Amino acid sequence: MSGSYLQNLLFFWNRPEPIRQTSLLMILAAGVGNEHALIDSLAAHAMESGSPWGDRVQSLRLLIEQGMPLSTALANNHGLLPESTVAAIRVAEQTGVLREVLADEAIRLAGRDQYQGSPVGASLVNSLIWMFSVGVAASLLVGFIMVWIIPKEKRIFEDFNQQLPSLTILLIDFSDWFMNYWYLVLFFGMTVVGIGSLILFYGQFQYVSRGRLLFSEQFPRYWLPLLLRMFSAATIGNRDLNATVHALQSELRPGRASRAFSNLRAQLSVGVSLIDGLISSRLINVREANFLRAAETSSHLDWGLLHLSHSLEQRRLRFHYWFSQLFHVATTLTMGFLVMFVVVALFLPLIKLISDLTEQGGSV
Repeated sequence: MSGSYLQNLLFFWNRPEPIRQTSLLMILAAGVGNEHALIDSLAAHAMESGSPWGDRVQSLRLLIEQGMPLSTALANNHGLLPESTVAAIRVAEQTGVLREVLADEAIRLAGRDQYQGSPVGASLVNSLIWMFSVGVAASLLVGFIMVWIIPKEKRIFEDFNQQLPSLTILLIDFSDWFMNYWYLVLFFGMTVVGIGSLILFYGQFQYVSRGRLLFSEQFPRYWLPLLLRMFSAATIGNRDLNATVHALQSELRPGRASRAFSNLRAQLSVGVSLIDGLISSRLINVREANFLRAAETSSHLDWGLLHLSHSLEQRRLRFHYWFSQLFHVATTLTMGFLVMFVVVALFLPLIKLISDLTEQGGSV
């Protein structure tokens, strides 16, 4: 199931997904600074939305009405918004740019939604579904050939006292092996497909509803765009960068990303500059550091951090697109070679038999 299909399914189920999350963020952005208007807007949004989304929004409204900060109220409603968005909101509350961050997060989620629903957003999951569907159809066809065609072809050559081509013998050996151990192959194939499908579905669900990729806690660079956006907001508000890193690290699961951010916090706490700390923590490369230094020299470090964040996200989307396309081409070529092997191994004996009989008839 691709991301767009799952997103539509979650929408009809009234579950958290980018469309509803974008609407909620726009409501929150419009209500910043006016608590009564915000509470009324959330109440109206909860009434027009079905359960369980409406129930979550209603719970958020009650917590805000009780005086709880927005980030804390969202954290208590786990899964209402992506974890990265909640972390950005927590930093924005400390830096005084909450309205801007809410609007920016809404635009970012809407952009991710458009990318997933467009033809350009052909994903790795779509390629895997295509490969599985073609593989099942090809397996049924090849199984029919092995069970009904190959034995008869083998019998014909034995009757004519002819030697089968080596390619066909290889196919027959594989057919005999498959017939002897088909139950093990079937069990292994169903196990791999079943577990793989569950992992893919869970990963897609996590990404669509919470914006989290599987195993993303092991890749510090995955969280770098969010960290740079938070640093940009902290720079505008002249806030403590160490606290900014801590706010994001508290949302991460244990892994390489958490350790990299812990290393960055340690360096910032001893007076290392932000750019040097990012380099030594291996979060940015030299080219990106030079860009940030140029922005810092012109007193526009906040703009440089935000621009680099958007650039990294666009680069990631382009990589995702080209990787999915290359994977699709590779799977197509692989299936094509397998089909070519079966077709050639199947029809080569007929050509050889006709040629041998023709030579024997001519010699007589």
